[in-house]
Amino acid sequence: MASFQTAVALVFVVFGVVSSCPEGYHRLGSKCYAVLREEFSWPEAQTACRTFGGFLAEIRSSEEYHLISGWLSQIKATIPSVSVWSSGSDMLIEGQWMHPGSTRLTYAHWAHGQPNNHNHKEHCLSLWGNGHYQYNDLACSIELNPLCQSRSG
Repeated sequence: MASFQTAVALVFVVFGVVSSCPEGYHRLGSKCYAVLREEFSWPEAQTACRTFGGFLAEIRSSEEYHLISGWLSQIKATIPSVSVWSSGSDMLIEGQWMHPGSTRLTYAHWAHGQPNNHNHKEHCLSLWGNGHYQYNDLACSIELNPLCQSRSG
């Protein structure tokens, strides 16, 4: 019995080390996320996330969306901008939302009436801090805090 408990403890410790998040990131489910404190345009946000060891968050399921939106709601007071940048744009083909690297969005939770491509200038994906952090398309030049996802963890 003692050897089984030791083995379980060792597995827990090893998996705990492997699954820890890099400094500055917060674990949500099986992935790690961070909201950077500085505001950037969407293209600059991609670079900022890469510099921070990650990429703009790619939300791929309802479960991930609910974990992230719940966390953002909890830390809302610490986020300078009302919304945050996430991965996704329809810059190449209007209405065809893609992650950088040309993979289609597999999940979307659009706010009512979105995406609307207001004035034909909204091509970048944000999570709108309207209380629920639903998807919204915005002009890519607007400066928001990036929601980064870690490459590891």
